[in-house]
Amino acid sequence: MRNVVLGLVVFCASACALFCLCFILANTVSAQVVLNEISPAPTTGNEWIELLNIGTGSASLAGWSLEDELTTPSVLATLPANSTLLAGEYRVVEVVNKLNNSGDGVRLFNAQHSLQDYFAFASSSAGLSYGRLPNGTGSWQLVQTPSSGSANIANPTLTPAPIPSATPTPSGSSPFDSPTPTPTAALDPTFQPPQFSEIMACPASGQTEWVEFFNPNLQPLTLTNWKIVDAGNHIRIFTLALAAQKYASVTIDPALLNNTGDQILLQSPDGVTVDQFQYASCVSGQSWELIDEDWQQSDPSQNEAPAAQEAFSADENATNSANISAGTAFTGQTTDTTALQSGVSLAKQWLRKYEWPAPQSNPKTAEETTPFLQATSSEPEPVQQTPPFPFSSPAYKPILYASVLFNTLLTISQLPAAWRWYTEFREQQRIRADPFGVG
Repeated sequence: MRNVVLGLVVFCASACALFCLCFILANTVSAQVVLNEISPAPTTGNEWIELLNIGTGSASLAGWSLEDELTTPSVLATLPANSTLLAGEYRVVEVVNKLNNSGDGVRLFNAQHSLQDYFAFASSSAGLSYGRLPNGTGSWQLVQTPSSGSANIANPTLTPAPIPSATPTPSGSSPFDSPTPTPTAALDPTFQPPQFSEIMACPASGQTEWVEFFNPNLQPLTLTNWKIVDAGNHIRIFTLALAAQKYASVTIDPALLNNTGDQILLQSPDGVTVDQFQYASCVSGQSWELIDEDWQQSDPSQNEAPAAQEAFSADENATNSANISAGTAFTGQTTDTTALQSGVSLAKQWLRKYEWPAPQSNPKTAEETTPFLQATSSEPEPVQQTPPFPFSSPAYKPILYASVLFNTLLTISQLPAAWRWYTEFREQQRIRADPFGVG
């Protein structure tokens, strides 16, 4: 009898414990706290780290901690015992001079010191932050507009400047008056992205590397936070104004490109590659230059048209002058043949499809991947993120609730059978003790 009662008690206790466990699990795994934005070099105030709960349930942050990435990691901050983060809520943790501007990492641990999230950066730039784009779930990118305690703001993309077009409007009361053109905004349908035109990968002793660009459009461009990326995925971010059909360059200091060969990519702020070039070697003091659709090593002509194209322009101008002097019919307006030839050449270069070999490893260290003197810092290399708890997705909640319901119903359905078995057992014990009903 004692064993039967003990079995019933153990069975009921196990069922209740399973029910409670499933209920707690269903309401806690829906919370997922991640690192969302980090500001290692703010222009004002302290450094800060932003947390975000991207799940659908609340999360207790009691005992959670933030640590940096050193040989001997140090604790950046420990969250207080009463910290709770609701679904979709942000929490900003300020730290004082603990993140290294030359490169560091931030690790997020729960109360059991289990790694929940991690991000590392190679360098930093004053006034910019690193954040997830899209907010909360995207990859880490350099963010131009920090947004402490709110959703990360996407970086602006390149938009071609409008060019004027004429819309006739009457200017006088007389029917014989000519209409006066009024400028209106219209986008150039022939817009082309900026292109590499010359690359100084092996400067002479005491000189610096530089990269020249050409704007083949009829309107100016402003490249804000565009990227130069080498084969080792080291990044330089720069801002440059490009006049219409003109050349301009940016300086790379310290050096980025390998003298023994490298690949260089031009990327928009959102990471789209618009041009690329690869070389196997270079000669000190000579640059790689795009001349008549082919890349050649030549004497530098920084911020100027290639020498071959200048010769073409001089010959073309001389021919035009001779034709006009001889009375040849000539109509139209004069054009800048140097810029036109460069634009046509680079447009053809842009339309050509390259199949580059796999990038080679770059021997540079993280200390060498520092930003331009006049530009912003590099973005981090991709970091393997710690996978979240397997049932943290809201898609698992119906399964967990169904499991709870199933175990509850199963427990309830067994209670009548257990009670019948118990009463029958008692009756059998009574009959054995008093088979003739004397007692």
